Parts: sequence; structure tokens; C-alpha cells
Amino acid sequence: VDNLADNDRITAMVCLLFAMEKEASELLKNVEILENRCVGYTEIFEVKKDEKKFLVAISGIGKGFAASAIASIANLYKVDSFINGGVAGIQNKSKADIFSAVICNQYVEHDMDTSAIGDPKGLISGINMVYLPGCKSLMEVAGQVCKSLSIPYVEGTISSGDTFLSEGEKKKSITEEFGSLCLDMESAPFAQIASVFHVPFCAIRVISDAEHPEVEYPLNVKKCSAIASQIALAMALRLA
Repeated sequence: VDNLADNDRITAMVCLLFAMEKEASELLKNVEILENRCVGYTEIFEVKKDEKKFLVAISGIGKGFAASAIASIANLYKVDSFINGGVAGIQNKSKADIFSAVICNQYVEHDMDTSAIGDPKGLISGINMVYLPGCKSLMEVAGQVCKSLSIPYVEGTISSGDTFLSEGEKKKSITEEFGSLCLDMESAPFAQIASVFHVPFCAIRVISDAEHPEVEYPLNVKKCSAIASQIALAMALRLA
């Protein structure tokens, strides 16, 4: 999508981002869909709830689709804030149990690696950052929403990469290297592109799996997705 002049963009204050249709399905049942479009692989819905309008977008799984989606939306719409809702695996179950939420305070791409030329692992070339900071004001809203919904939550680092990790030693090494509380496949690239477009971003991930992802994730993903949708919708209604 080419860069558009501001007066060619469609105004929308808040955009809720989800990687998978199953993560957004409960939310979409509870809003009025005004319009929807596909841009590349991304599906974008303009919606209304309680007379408030906002966007809901489904990017697809993985870093490539995540980056493509948020860049397309930032070009097409005047977005004041991006909120990513979804599920993730926890590294330390004692800090955040299954069905609780992690509000991300910083993001890292654990599979970015140009260390062969002397860079620290995780460095994003160009913006020269390993850790992308979370937006404090959006984090505060996320915390307020979780409290109002009686959903337990913690703040922590989310690391993203293009692998669904179930093998223990690999997950452990990522935790030790980057201080990751949980792992996913989209939060950090969403944060990276939001950063270069200068749009505030916040990811809230509901924990679907811990010690046995290959078993726990299929069992818990539907309920966790519904919780994530509930949090994201409540945030949109506060911000829109």
C-alpha cells in the first residue's frame, strides 16, 4: 500500500489487532460490522459498539503477516493506538497461570540475530533497538480493564519469533537471554512497525499453555481467545 496523504486516510481512533480469526471471533459477534475489506492477507473490519467506532483486524500468523498488516492499516487509516489481543505461552507458570493475562512492558524478537557482525542478539537494525518499550498509558488502561473484569494479570517481556516453541531447552535459553515472560509470534513485529509509524501500541496476551504447549494450547485456546477479546473490546470502548 502506498503512503497516503492524511486527507486520503479513513479516520479511526483505535485498531484492535489479532493474529487468528479464532482470537477475534467472539468480539466480532458482539459488535456491529459496518464494513470489511481485505488488504493483502489482512482482513479489516470497521465496527461499532455503543455508538463508538473502531477497527478490528486479523493479520495472519507469524512475523511477516503481522508486519504487513499493521503497515497496511497505518497507511490506510489515521490510527491513534494499536492494541494486540491474543494468546501466548508462559515461561514461568508461578508468575502468570493459564487463563491470566500478560500486559507487555517491552518487546523483543528473539530470532533476530546479526551477532556474526558484532551486534547484540535481538537487535533490530535501522532503529538499533533490542527491546521496544510498551506504551505506559495503554498499559495503564489494560490494567484497569483487567481489574474491572477480575482477570489476574502481570506485566512482563514478550518475545516473538517464527516458531511455535514446545521444546523445553530452547524456551529456557530464550528466557535466560532475553528475560522473556512469555512467547508468541506477532507482538514484537507489531510493536516494531507501530514504532516506526509513531503510533502507541500495547499487547495483552492471555496464557494458553505452560509446561506442555502441544497438549495445553489446543485445550485452552478457545477460552483464552474469548478472554483476550473481552479485554481488547473493553479497552476499545474506553479509548474510542
